[in-house]
Amino acid sequence: MRYIARPVVSVERVSYDAKSGQVTVRSAKKLGGQRPVVASYDALTFLALLSLQVPPPGVHLTRYYGWYASVSRARRGAVGGKRDSKEPTEVPPPPVAARRRAWADLIRQVFEVDPLTCPACGGEMKVIAFITTSQQDVIDKILDHIGQSTEPPRATGPPLWGRILHAKEHMEQYPDWYPDWM
Repeated sequence: MRYIARPVVSVERVSYDAKSGQVTVRSAKKLGGQRPVVASYDALTFLALLSLQVPPPGVHLTRYYGWYASVSRARRGAVGGKRDSKEPTEVPPPPVAARRRAWADLIRQVFEVDPLTCPACGGEMKVIAFITTSQQDVIDKILDHIGQSTEPPRATGPPLWGRILHAKEHMEQYPDWYPDWM
């Protein structure tokens, strides 16, 4: 959500020390494994500077350039004698072979693994069918054939040792948050 909402400062970069009342802002880039301190303010000054970043009501934050800009739309309307129609133009879909190649290429680019290469022998595989969740009888037959359970997996939380380890690391990192008896 952080990349969609675009906050002024990432929460990961801001820390507050309750004892001194100081807010520390760190750099976005790490140098030597640590984020260097960019600025340190008292809490009220930090809030005042942060509130300056909030735009007044009615100010547009989205700016359109190129084809979508108001000037460009008006110019197209004046030249053509009519405004853009609200109806989208129908574009024919790409051929089936191109669509099948496209998903494999995307997986190859993102995960650096070829999804159409057999993991056992290294040969090329072909897609012969797509099975959807509405075909539960086909899914059950396949799972029975390979000896897997057709029951949905039981929902469980993280392992207990992981939760204990995470809690200990958190207590070591923030000792002033916890009472001495813990």
